[in-house]
Amino acid sequence: MLPVLALTLGLLGAGPAMAQQATPRVLPSMEERTAAFGAIDEATKAGQTAQAADLLVALTQDPAHQAFHAEAYARLGAMLEKQGYPYAALSAYAQALSTDAQLVASVAKDALRLADQVGDTALLEPVFAKNVGLDVDAATRGRVAYLAARRAHAEGSHGTAVAFLKMVPSDSPSYADAKALEGVVLAHTSRFDDAVKSLEQALAAGATKQDAARWTTLMHLDMARAYYGAGEYVRAIEYFAKVPRSSPWWAQAQFERAWAHFRLDDLNGTLGLLSTHSSPFFSGEYFPEAALLEIYSLFLLCKFPAAGEQIDAFTVRFSPMLKDLQAVGGYSPAEAFERGRDAVLDGKEDRLPVMVARPFLGEARFAAAAATLDTLEAERKKLDGASGAWGEQARQWLDGRKRTLVEVEGGRVLGRAKAMEDELSAMLGNAEMNKLDIMQMESRMYERASFTGVMETAKKTVDRQVRVKQGYRLWPYEGEYWADEIGWFRVDTKPECPESLRSGS
Repeated sequence: MLPVLALTLGLLGAGPAMAQQATPRVLPSMEERTAAFGAIDEATKAGQTAQAADLLVALTQDPAHQAFHAEAYARLGAMLEKQGYPYAALSAYAQALSTDAQLVASVAKDALRLADQVGDTALLEPVFAKNVGLDVDAATRGRVAYLAARRAHAEGSHGTAVAFLKMVPSDSPSYADAKALEGVVLAHTSRFDDAVKSLEQALAAGATKQDAARWTTLMHLDMARAYYGAGEYVRAIEYFAKVPRSSPWWAQAQFERAWAHFRLDDLNGTLGLLSTHSSPFFSGEYFPEAALLEIYSLFLLCKFPAAGEQIDAFTVRFSPMLKDLQAVGGYSPAEAFERGRDAVLDGKEDRLPVMVARPFLGEARFAAAAATLDTLEAERKKLDGASGAWGEQARQWLDGRKRTLVEVEGGRVLGRAKAMEDELSAMLGNAEMNKLDIMQMESRMYERASFTGVMETAKKTVDRQVRVKQGYRLWPYEGEYWADEIGWFRVDTKPECPESLRSGS
């Protein structure tokens, strides 16, 4: 039985949902309200709250009383929360706001509180995206705007997302997240300078977060990418270097930093950074683009034999990965999510290839989704003993939300695997073409030699004795890899291109 709960919503005084909605609302008469809620109020006063809840469910399905549907959902949400079903209550509040947010704006704050409790603020994103101007207090308004912006960004409406984010005040609990999202959105639209400014504000605003160290790393990584997009490669290198070795994003930052060195024509710097990804420690990781960048750098240095060997090694290393990715593509979204949860949260590497699971390690979203599903499943089990229309309605809401969460998160795993499969398939298909380019470049040198009678060689440089700085120790590479050396290798090589190739002839 549901306990008795007196509910006062103050619905008639709710303000407009959007500034442009100036049309006055036609309020139902007292006779209409009595016809809709009379029996419900009597059951509540008599302590028959389960019956009242069943009547509220019936009211939400009665087309003759459509004007009261939103209020009925809101009252049902309050009853479910009082009984100890926070996820079902959140679903009811979401239904109320979706039905008529202007009328039940007062429940937005309660909906946000419950969403935080169960870990599913995403449920409210589409609701708030359509009702961002709700007449609520300042703190609630900031969170509504932030969640609305997340939805707009997910749908590709970047301009709308930025506009919503401007509505989040600096004293809002969502301010740091809002500025971070603003930086990402601006970078998506190639407004890199503005993106950097937003990310700097996000970095400062998130200094007091509980996960401040993780937050700082993410902001540094996003700032590095924004600087790279703006063509400020030196600043990009500076911020990529701030990502600590202990971070799950360190290897990715090293790879992206290698591209910045490449853009600066620092091929030695590029090769030094990429030695991390070609080391045995990363043999099972998905970095085919890093391998190709290393090959191309050797190619530009006219180190054709080494480049050719690397192409052969590329095919040997990544062909088995393509088969593993194709196998993952055969999973259903539900199986992909379960395997992802086992691999990411429980460390069961046999459940999902590490190259697919890697992007989700340390990702707050995937971990939160898994925790949310645990909460949902526990409440769903508790609802098995609930009888009546209200219990059936609550079960339907939770079952539907579980399907959505599993499809979305499992779909992300499958989407990642599919993108990797398509990318790697194209790269492996082009490997022989790349090797042919190298052979053609070598043949050009031989052809030139056949005409001139002289085989060109690289310009000689003076070999100087290596000088070790004070406080440093020279430790030449001897074919061994040590984990603590990864990331510290430096390459000092010289181009082997003859003058004619250097001048582009």
